[in-house]
Amino acid sequence: MSFVVPRRGAANGAAAAGARQCVENEIGRIAAPRAVVEMPGLPRTHTGKIVRRALRARLLGEDAGDLSTVENPGALDAVPRI
Repeated sequence: MSFVVPRRGAANGAAAAGARQCVENEIGRIAAPRAVVEMPGLPRTHTGKIVRRALRARLLGEDAGDLSTVENPGALDAVPRI
């Protein structure tokens, strides 16, 4: 699964399709993600790093743990649960 943030003004679903197509063209079809989720933003720390553990936890329906270092914890609300 991949998470993408579409550019302003992009058509709905265009970022997901573009990301999948880019991976297929550059790396190969075997590496293309099965699912691509468009989000308004990614959870980041104060230094700009993406908080992958929080994304993974929310995706799996688990507790995301300590989010005190996350600059925008509201971004996690857009993560679907599987």
